[in-house]
Amino acid sequence: MGAAAALFPEQSTAETLFAKIRRFRPTVLVTVPTMVNQMVAHPDAAQQDLSSIRIATSAGEALPVELYERWKHTFGVELLDGLGTAEMWHIFISNPPGAVRPGTIGKVVPGFDVRVRDGLGHDLADGEVGTLWVRGNSRAIGYWQQMDKTKAAFRGEWYVSGDLVCRDGDGYFTYCGRLQ
Repeated sequence: MGAAAALFPEQSTAETLFAKIRRFRPTVLVTVPTMVNQMVAHPDAAQQDLSSIRIATSAGEALPVELYERWKHTFGVELLDGLGTAEMWHIFISNPPGAVRPGTIGKVVPGFDVRVRDGLGHDLADGEVGTLWVRGNSRAIGYWQQMDKTKAAFRGEWYVSGDLVCRDGDGYFTYCGRLQ
């Protein structure tokens, strides 16, 4: 059962979300770029009232700059792109409200430490692409009955995700793919 099923039993479509927003007037919308695209592509998108929404987040897949711009233009609501993992139980990088930088996944969320490192675990300079290492108090301790996978991903207090990222001089991260 998906997360949306816990909120409503019907299929998650742009039409369904618009109806739920009209009925319940939520202040926070958590979604994914696939749904963002469906919402902005909907024939009646321009007539939808999303004025109750004060924060909208996007995660789970890359959010192209063009899609962010279409969303903002259509609905007038900032879309906060970010990155989190099940292993950290939380979003640990996110664009902050009022300081969204489209094309990035944002800055480190307070309570987490994120590093960009090379294959040997050495920190890389701003502008270099490397593996994402993250630590914080919400980290899992390993994978159930998968010791080899646990050893590769959990290194001391760090979780090594396999995601490739780049950090700029202002602390904004850009997602660059996954290790093979």
